Parts: sequence; C-alpha cells; structure tokens
Amino acid sequence: MTTESLAYWTTFSIPGLFILLRIIVQRLIDGPPWRRKHFYVGVDLSIFSLAASTVNVIVLLQAQSNGFADRAIRSLIAAIVVVFVLVYQITVHQEWEKDEKHTTGKTWMLCVLSNLIGLTLVGTFVFLKVRNKI
Repeated sequence: MTTESLAYWTTFSIPGLFILLRIIVQRLIDGPPWRRKHFYVGVDLSIFSLAASTVNVIVLLQAQSNGFADRAIRSLIAAIVVVFVLVYQITVHQEWEKDEKHTTGKTWMLCVLSNLIGLTLVGTFVFLKVRNKI
C-alpha cells in the first residue's frame, strides 16, 4: 500500500471506526430500542478532532526540531477552527434536539449535517497528519 493510498484509507477508516464505536457505546448505555439520538455523533467527532489537534501541538512543540514549529502552528490554527465549529454544532443541537415536530429537519440537521461536519474535521486532521502537514 502506497503512502498516498494509506493516507486516504486512514482518512475514512479511522473516523468511521470511531463513529461505529460511539453509536454502539451509546446504544449499550441507553439500552433498547435504537433511537435517533444514538446517531448524533457530529459533536463527538469534533471534540475528538479538537483533542487530537491539541495533543499534536504539544507533541510538536516538545520535539523542537526544524520544521516542527510550523506544523505546531498549523495544528493550533486547526484547533482554533475546531472550537468555532464546535460552538456552531452545539447551537444547532440546542435548537434542534428539543424540536419534536420537525422530525425530517431534525434528522437532517443532527444526523446528516452535524455528523458530516464532525467527520470532515476528523478526516481532515487524519489526512493532514498522515501526510505530515500538521
């Protein structure tokens, strides 16, 4: 497997595994039956992305090698972006989770849009990390 194909494979497989793990754990905690809220994983993925970016900044700053400072700055910028996106996701969840009338809109905003945002953040971080860009 080439480095390029490994980068693409990990970009999608690692976040995908975290999504499945989070869904299964939430279902085990709540018990049967399956509920729509078990699939609201966007915020969890954003928090994972924030944690990964923050840890990456610390590790890169400790390395103190040539070129690591630039990568640490890019990781810090990524972490700041994730914070703003996370605040947006929280407001979306606050607004839509309490809405019991508009189930189609709720499903779209929380199961699709929020999850895609979180998946994009994690996927972007993993992809850039594997390619040594951050």
